[in-house]
Amino acid sequence: MKNLNIFSSLFFIYWFTSCSYITGPEGFFPETKNDFFDEKLSEDLTLPENDSTKIQKDDHYPPIGLNENFVEAQNIPAPRQIFSSGESNEIQLRRLGELMWVYVETLPSTSWPIAKNYFEALSLNIIDANPDTGIILVEFSDNINFKVTIEHGIKEASTEIFLSTFATDPSEALVQDSEFIQDQLSDIVQFFASSVSSFSGTSLAAQNLNDRKKTKIFNLNDQTIIELNLGFDRAWSAVSRALDAGKITSNDIDRDNGLFFVSYAVETEEEGWFSFLNFNNDENNTSLLLGEEAEFKIKLEVLNGKTNIYGLLWRPTNFDKQKRYPVVEHIYAGPHDAFVPKKFQVHYHQQEMAELGFIVVQIDGMGTNWRSKHFHNYCWQNLKDAGFPDRIAWIRSAASEYPEIDLTRIGIYGGSAGGQNTLSGMLHYGDFYHVGVADCGCHDNRMDKIWWNEAWMGWPIGSQYDDNSNVTHAKKLTGKLLLIVGELDRNVDPASTMQVVNALIQADKDFDLLIIPGVGHGAAGSTYGTRRQRDFFVRHLLDREPRVDSTEKISKNDEIN
Repeated sequence: MKNLNIFSSLFFIYWFTSCSYITGPEGFFPETKNDFFDEKLSEDLTLPENDSTKIQKDDHYPPIGLNENFVEAQNIPAPRQIFSSGESNEIQLRRLGELMWVYVETLPSTSWPIAKNYFEALSLNIIDANPDTGIILVEFSDNINFKVTIEHGIKEASTEIFLSTFATDPSEALVQDSEFIQDQLSDIVQFFASSVSSFSGTSLAAQNLNDRKKTKIFNLNDQTIIELNLGFDRAWSAVSRALDAGKITSNDIDRDNGLFFVSYAVETEEEGWFSFLNFNNDENNTSLLLGEEAEFKIKLEVLNGKTNIYGLLWRPTNFDKQKRYPVVEHIYAGPHDAFVPKKFQVHYHQQEMAELGFIVVQIDGMGTNWRSKHFHNYCWQNLKDAGFPDRIAWIRSAASEYPEIDLTRIGIYGGSAGGQNTLSGMLHYGDFYHVGVADCGCHDNRMDKIWWNEAWMGWPIGSQYDDNSNVTHAKKLTGKLLLIVGELDRNVDPASTMQVVNALIQADKDFDLLIIPGVGHGAAGSTYGTRRQRDFFVRHLLDREPRVDSTEKISKNDEIN
């Protein structure tokens, strides 16, 4: 049984007067989704009558030489940022209690090769360096190794570097020496200070680290929420610093309950309210116009800092720890139960999948049952999430402990609610899940069984149904997808799958569809469905054609006989 502590903090903004301060037309986060209703139609474009270049109905493409003065397309979207100039980089050793880290004002993809260069310059043996996880393992001495973790910082285009020690002998426990770690981090600071300004490269392999930011802002149940992937102590410190930097007045604080009582009004410059997250300490910052109408409170609470996430892991019986294996997650996040077994038993299905050359995992993320009300409530009107942040963090944590896990090859599969979860993971976390097989999924909760959907999505039908629908988000598909459905499914209407199929076609997405005649709910569990499901993962995660080897052997035997 594997457990993992996931630390993340949320702070909620409650206005004492009107929520229009946040989402109103003059608010900090104005709603824009209905702005198109106010748009005015412009006049139809017409070409002059005497224009010799007038394009006829059948002229799909202008003839060559029609116009020699074509202008290059303007406003081309900028590519994803891969390098932050070192001229204005800030490099610091930061500490909060016993926690210490190096702060570098550059992207993780740039910090990654510099960090590797540091240990290579010391002629230390790098045991392993995984740019996908951001972890470098270094042999420091005969009995001490380093674990260096490179992460995206709180601020945009920043890096945080953490260092811990562990014994060379796994059976030995090593007490962390804070003074020793501080000395090592100080040396890293000096190396970065002398290297980053002149370094002009970046690691393409570490690009994913740039996207794993520690801050996320969203609205939930008419509340504005900032999610910080930090422990409570550090999140409290970060918010306190941000308020001071933004010159926001704290009228009172209640740390035990995570509350800041503050005053704030309108800035005299065009910067958003949350611009203070940049921690700009410029003394010339614009003063704020404070007033009673702007009083509000910020509630900081731990989302999941006290909760263990449990999961299981299956390996093939011919497992070789020197090899790297793709991971396939078996998911069913129906909120009515928990699905990670709590006792020793035989799991034929998962083990059979593992025997093909995979590491199979099964995890209970936030939203499943039999934990706490807070844990379970996470799924309320939020079935699209299925606890994916916990699941992804669990797998990444497992990969840091078991280097045989290959995070560049991740698959996911499930049926019914698990089919809904599978496609949702592919759509919303396509950078992590690369291959998926979704069986008989209830992809839109506005159809299927009324009693089940209303229990978790609520009544009446509102915007949450549209936002949680896989049909709505079908255009986000990036990986390899197989949809399976039984012709005679009387549990989840096959039309639920067909709606997704139609949306995928409308979005011009490539995918595979398997309809099995005469089969009901759980078509992927049929003999043919199981074979096709496994073949799909073998083909796209192991990069080989299923059963080719056995076919060749049979042919050779036939020739001999």
